[in-house]
Amino acid sequence: MQSSPQTAWRAAAEKLASADFLLVATGAGFSADSSLPVYADIANVDAYEKMDLEYQDLCVPYMLEQDEELFYGFWGSCTNSYRDTKHHKGYQILLKWRHTLRVKASVNGTDGTKSRFQAAFDRLKKCQALPAGVTVDSVTNDPFFVYTSNVDSHFKRDFDSKEVYELHGNVENWQCAGDVETGAREPCDKIWKLPKYFRFNLDAETMKAPGAEATTCPECGGKGRPNVLMFHDRQWIANKSEENGYIAWESVMELVCHG
Repeated sequence: MQSSPQTAWRAAAEKLASADFLLVATGAGFSADSSLPVYADIANVDAYEKMDLEYQDLCVPYMLEQDEELFYGFWGSCTNSYRDTKHHKGYQILLKWRHTLRVKASVNGTDGTKSRFQAAFDRLKKCQALPAGVTVDSVTNDPFFVYTSNVDSHFKRDFDSKEVYELHGNVENWQCAGDVETGAREPCDKIWKLPKYFRFNLDAETMKAPGAEATTCPECGGKGRPNVLMFHDRQWIANKSEENGYIAWESVMELVCHG
């Protein structure tokens, strides 16, 4: 006999209540609750349908060379929408869970203000079990972390950047496109943020938008692109510091709480 939803919810709540630390993994469904389209629906637009384009045709770096305004229109539409959207109450629930874990860690002496976190970090660092170059100051000492494939950057509205790993990047960060067609020229190293009040000048009928100073590489003056992992992407600059912070956090927390 299958258990009822209420039974499953109660069991999940008991697991959360007994947890020493929490890793929250989210995908497109979490953003969908803010009424943002999931990947399968992003291209459900008349302009794209007339051009017989689907999501996997638009979310490629090569589009920047094939049709620059269509490329910036696609990412501009996503960025404008992400910025305009108020995130749902689930984010506030996660903040409450984080607070509860912080209180519990403080009582148990496993929080970052105690020597156990530093000692665990030093122990793992000494035996080379942490990524090279990572420091204790670059790793959150909170017993809470978010691992997400979402690129809307909504988690960073409420959570510290050290406790969020956006494994596919986000649309707020931009990078040099380099040589998109051949890959002969690597992109410049610099990552920059779009200005706070910047909006893409999107034509809703054609779904096209021009490039702008904000989307231009400040190093070489070439075309920029969102620092987001696209399909068939050879030029994406991965955020190794976030990745290393996540790897180190998980290792240290497991040792602090269960070592």
